[in-house]
Amino acid sequence: MPAKPVKSGFDTSHTRVQERIAAYGIIALTLPLANLNSLKLSVLHGRGLHQQVAKIRMLRHGLILGGIFVCCRIAVLPSHLLIAGLIADAFTAN
Repeated sequence: MPAKPVKSGFDTSHTRVQERIAAYGIIALTLPLANLNSLKLSVLHGRGLHQQVAKIRMLRHGLILGGIFVCCRIAVLPSHLLIAGLIADAFTAN
């Protein structure tokens, strides 16, 4: 005899993740900035400015965490939280 199908006790439709095309645009903008920042930090490491590199990395990580917090507070879609990384990379690309 075939087994009877089990019905869920609650609706699981709210767990679906829907990607947005804007998320891919954010990634496309973030990648070159992240590569430039990585190159800049490598040059600074090569010059022996390790303390400055540490400060820039801490600033970047702080901006990412703060940006994610702000985006969550204003109810940004999960796939658009990448904007925090874009803002952090743009700010530290000086």
